[in-house]
Amino acid sequence: MLVALAAACFVAAFAVAALAPPGLSLGDGLQRLAGHPLSWPDAAGRTGPGWRTLALPFLLRPAWLLPAMLGFVSAGVAVSLGRPSPGGASR
Repeated sequence: MLVALAAACFVAAFAVAALAPPGLSLGDGLQRLAGHPLSWPDAAGRTGPGWRTLALPFLLRPAWLLPAMLGFVSAGVAVSLGRPSPGGASR
């Protein structure tokens, strides 16, 4: 299941990178998906300075980066769970 999730995330990352306008950031991509303009700095200011410090740098990254990173994490977990334990009894 995690392998399928990783594959889907990689396909989504490639699709976003290939079909989106060059230089599309994650924040701009989320605004396009929402269908109406959102004020990200105002929303971040209302929830507290900690959220702004952590989330805004991610919103400036390319839009394809989030699905690619989720794909890498899913693939890593799938590989880790798929290995037999070292020193285990083999028959």
